[in-house]
Amino acid sequence: MKSARKDPLTLEKTLNNIDLAKIMDDVSRENGDKCYLYRNRPYFGQPQTDNGARGKTEVHGVTFRDIKDAFVMAAFDAGNDQDPTGKNFNSERTGRVSFNDIHKLDLNRIDPIAWQQNLSCRIEKMMGIFPNIDKPRPATKGEGKGAK
Repeated sequence: MKSARKDPLTLEKTLNNIDLAKIMDDVSRENGDKCYLYRNRPYFGQPQTDNGARGKTEVHGVTFRDIKDAFVMAAFDAGNDQDPTGKNFNSERTGRVSFNDIHKLDLNRIDPIAWQQNLSCRIEKMMGIFPNIDKPRPATKGEGKGAK
């Protein structure tokens, strides 16, 4: 009886014909890693992220000023505990920060991905839909800690 394994030489030829760089580029683009900002790109990310199902949510009930305010507050949220204003900024005391206070932040100390994620959460809060994720489901038999 013949083995189901492929001939190593055939496998080697197949691997040599694969454009690994193109495959990795396609995978990265689909996962949002390369973040090509085409509006028609698919939502292939994890469901709880802006690249997944959560990102499909349309923005309603907020103004452009609300978005501007959320942008500034998200920068302070991502600011690694910077408080150059001396106004004791935190997420509960948003009224103590003005739009121009963003110029006092050291933007080099801000993680831009955290800034973007905080912006999304701020806008969701303004829309009254935070957290915009599916409810957790109970683990099924065989899932979770100690599952074998």
